Amino acid sequence: MQTITRAQAVEILLAHKFQGSGSIFTVTFIKRTNGERRVMNARFGVHKYVKGVGLAYDPKEHALIGCYDMQKPEGEGYRMIATESIAELKINGEHYVVAA
Repeated sequence: MQTITRAQAVEILLAHKFQGSGSIFTVTFIKRTNGERRVMNARFGVHKYVKGVGLAYDPKEHALIGCYDMQKPEGEGYRMIATESIAELKINGEHYVVAA
């Protein structure tokens, strides 16, 4: 287990996203809506259920990273990760804890 900064966690996630591997990762963060701690098994690159409309906002402007939650019913798993509240990250066989 390694301790990293929040900026490093975002860099690792974005590098994984643009790598295009589609492998599954686990991220723990605090939800903005209700302050609940959320553990999500997710992946990037899922396009199966996209309707082609696009988002009404730019996730980067709101410090969000889009992904697909593997634990939700089919077609209902698109979620956003609030980057300012990432607490843990398990990706590519590595476990990272974000320093407070």
